[in-house]
Amino acid sequence: MTGKIGFFTNHEKQRAWLQLAKKVGDVGLDHIPCAQAPDLFFPEVDPKLGHPLSYMRTAKKACKTCPILLDCAAYAIEFNEDEGIWGGMSPGERKQMRRRRNA
Repeated sequence: MTGKIGFFTNHEKQRAWLQLAKKVGDVGLDHIPCAQAPDLFFPEVDPKLGHPLSYMRTAKKACKTCPILLDCAAYAIEFNEDEGIWGGMSPGERKQMRRRRNA
């Protein structure tokens, strides 16, 4: 039985993730900024302080050089990734995009 993640099944999310991973493989990990410094894109966060802005700015700047930036952003928005920097966007920015898309 497949469980639901938001409006999607685990199978749909897994398929989308594998497609994104294939694109990473096609361009090579050396060209994917988050593969080089995952802690920058997914920092440990103090729940009281929230995401450190300096990490977010640096990660977003690095995302601009990524060859799969748009695919990454689309995946994160579509499947409600709510942690880390994906596709050059913070969790709050992705949430705003989802709201606008669903309005």
